[in-house]
Amino acid sequence: MKTILITGGTSGLGKGIAEYYLAKGDRVIAVGSSLAGGEAFRDEAGRLGAGKRAVFIRADLSLVRENRRIIDEIKRGFPELDALVFCASRHCKERAETEEGLEFSFALDYLSRFMLSYGLKDCLDKAERPVVMNICGAGMKGDVNWDDLQHRNSFDPMKVMMHGSRLNELSGAAFVLGDAARKISYILYNPMAVRTPGMMEFGGAAMKAYYKLAFSDSRHGQGAGEALSKAQR
Repeated sequence: MKTILITGGTSGLGKGIAEYYLAKGDRVIAVGSSLAGGEAFRDEAGRLGAGKRAVFIRADLSLVRENRRIIDEIKRGFPELDALVFCASRHCKERAETEEGLEFSFALDYLSRFMLSYGLKDCLDKAERPVVMNICGAGMKGDVNWDDLQHRNSFDPMKVMMHGSRLNELSGAAFVLGDAARKISYILYNPMAVRTPGMMEFGGAAMKAYYKLAFSDSRHGQGAGEALSKAQR
């Protein structure tokens, strides 16, 4: 039985991946910000006969202190992780800051993933074929604004989204290059259009029409889960 940690694992694509692994007989640790979402996740796991293999941890991953808490909690309770999947994401139409003073998208879509990947590396190293899967807009156009990483001087929602994707691409490359053992596989996975809550309302008419053509989150989750499983063979 593998142990899979999924951020954003109670809704959207993350939920689809969680259901895929629960159905396979694995343990899933879903991290999410919604208590109601966590209860729904556990209820669904129970219907799948996987109640004992479903763990929900509530956390606001846009906060640095919460990421540190999750790292400590996972190390104590689950010292070995087979996979770490980053799905937690939320895009803002206007610039917003966390209570710690960080731009929200930068904090959740990039910084959290950076902290968790390095903070839980010891847990991944203990698994036979560990994998990190980073769900982001890999391969899309976008430049890193090194002079304004948190978009204080200008904020364009689409550019901010692409900016986060480029940061995650660079973070993934740096993670692999810095891993002397070369044991952990790192996957940058771009699902293209998804029906994850919030995305249908994001962007103009053309983008909304595009998202309506997206596969269901469960189908996307199955595809991502199969890609992850192949990397673990």
